[in-house]
Amino acid sequence: MIRRPPRSTLSSSSAASDVYKRQYQRRVRGIYDSSMVQSMLVMLCMLLLSEARSTPPYLHAARLNYAQNLEQTITSVAARIVEATTGHSAELVSSWNATTDRDVGGFDLIPPSSEQAFGQLMDSFAQQHSSFAEHLLSHAILGDSPLDVGYARSVVHNCNGYAEQLHSAGREVVSGLLGGFVESGGGFGFGLQVYCGCRLLLNTGSGMGGGMTSAQAGLVEGGLGGGGGLALFSEDNTAVPSLAIGGGGGGDLTGCAGSTDFAQKTPVDSISAARVSLMAEQVRNCPKGELSVVGGGGGGMGFVFVADSNQSAVSAYGGGLDLKFMNTDAVANDAKCSGLLLQNNQTRSSSFGSIHQASSKCRDQCQDHALQGLGAYWKCTCPCNKEAFTQLNLTFASKMTCA
Repeated sequence: MIRRPPRSTLSSSSAASDVYKRQYQRRVRGIYDSSMVQSMLVMLCMLLLSEARSTPPYLHAARLNYAQNLEQTITSVAARIVEATTGHSAELVSSWNATTDRDVGGFDLIPPSSEQAFGQLMDSFAQQHSSFAEHLLSHAILGDSPLDVGYARSVVHNCNGYAEQLHSAGREVVSGLLGGFVESGGGFGFGLQVYCGCRLLLNTGSGMGGGMTSAQAGLVEGGLGGGGGLALFSEDNTAVPSLAIGGGGGGDLTGCAGSTDFAQKTPVDSISAARVSLMAEQVRNCPKGELSVVGGGGGGMGFVFVADSNQSAVSAYGGGLDLKFMNTDAVANDAKCSGLLLQNNQTRSSSFGSIHQASSKCRDQCQDHALQGLGAYWKCTCPCNKEAFTQLNLTFASKMTCA
């Protein structure tokens, strides 16, 4: 079962997040009076309303749809991974935020006839990322693929579908434009751990990234890549996994190749067999209330529309999701373990935010160019991002077009 905040609020209202709220409120009452707290909340609401008014409704809706869909997919997939690998049905509580990129603007450059297509372009990343997570679950965890190739097979088998989503959205978005070209990209990832007390039982994660450039005449080029891995640990050895699998794949928009991780360990031939032989007894013997599930992740997507040959007229928009989730016992168990559970989760999950971290670094480096306009800003951030993504071995980096 998954409990999450109301869909209409984008705020946390779950049992675990209520713990955080109460802790925060206790700290606030020790520093500020109630009128100051109310003023701070009013200012926050005004900022949120300002963003909603300045952003075209079709983009605002697409960004929120992306965050909502990805939150639901990740928490649902996480709960099913836990049940499939341990036999434990976890009640997960999610806390999440829909984020907006800082370097956005130039919306008046988008022709009215193309507005719906730009919204659909962002929706295509929501569909792609959700599909990727579901496919990995089906192939690598629940399916009949051999354990050592499940992750790689999932990417290769579904690569054409991911590519077609980008092809279709790219062709549609440029069909109503009079010139220029569109760069668009996105990525997501998540990780989760299962503990008995302070002892790690399971560690897993997955993610993907992709992007494309589309121009007149319907030409769409790009690339994508992704993968995942899973490790199960025994009571006798918590440093070296008893089972370790992983892999992935990537390529351009014409096809993908897969690869498997080195040093895989597969003492059984299926996840269901691993649950019985490696996990069942550990979960059964774990004292009541001491089994914890903690996880987190996120994602993002966006576009840049360069409207003229001088690359000075630029429209840009993007956003994403920041997510944390856990079961109802995790907070209490984390306190007993001196913060080990949630601290380790934050460290492990942060590895899936490498795309966002690289992009943020480039934006910070190019802040001086922003004073000259969004076009100059993009001319600085695009090659910086391309180099950073190349260093991260993201397959779509070579397809990025920069001035």
